[in-house]
Amino acid sequence: MEPGYLFLETHTEHPDLVRCLTLDRMPSKEGKAGAAVRYIARFTDIDAAQMHVQNTLRHALVDINEHIYRVDLATAVAAIEADELKHEKVWMDDSL
Repeated sequence: MEPGYLFLETHTEHPDLVRCLTLDRMPSKEGKAGAAVRYIARFTDIDAAQMHVQNTLRHALVDINEHIYRVDLATAVAAIEADELKHEKVWMDDSL
């Protein structure tokens, strides 16, 4: 059981897709090549957190290797926030 950060990313060229990624350190809020980090949460068990999000959003899964879902950003944030795993919201884009 390792702590880590789960974050949501969107891309200007794919407005209907959300990418859900994890890191063991705080991710940069700056995205790469049109991508933008929109939400960051810290979990005490990052592997369980990613599995829970994948389970909740499984019907919207587009690419399991890239962790991409066809879901609106609010639904993805709600899936994370509603999970009962111990976590804290670190940052959320002001536009949300």
